[in-house]
Amino acid sequence: MNTTWYLYIIENRLGQLYTGISTDPGRRFREHSEGGSKGAKSLRGKGPLTLKFCVSLADRRAALQAEHTVKRWPRSRKLALLSGCEEIPFDHTRQDISALLATDIDEASLISATTQAQSTQSQH
Repeated sequence: MNTTWYLYIIENRLGQLYTGISTDPGRRFREHSEGGSKGAKSLRGKGPLTLKFCVSLADRRAALQAEHTVKRWPRSRKLALLSGCEEIPFDHTRQDISALLATDIDEASLISATTQAQSTQSQH
């Protein structure tokens, strides 16, 4: 069975961007938001967090390659990716961020993620 992997980008309250991969980006976002041992150390204490970007990729290898590529990009290129003016150079499908997030995360993050998803869709 081939599991779908996702590349995601989270923004913290300082405006810093964090890039990661997961088979369940909604769960992973909640882990980061909760700030516990399962969340990234670099995001702890920097909430609220906002899920800004998410794409599905064919498999783990493609996700790892995409993550490595995007992490090497300068901030300006990552921001272009978030705004829809840039694409990752891998076969992918953009995801509706609001559909990935469960109702148990803080409302401000959900509103921000939904707004971001809607603005990205309106630019296409």
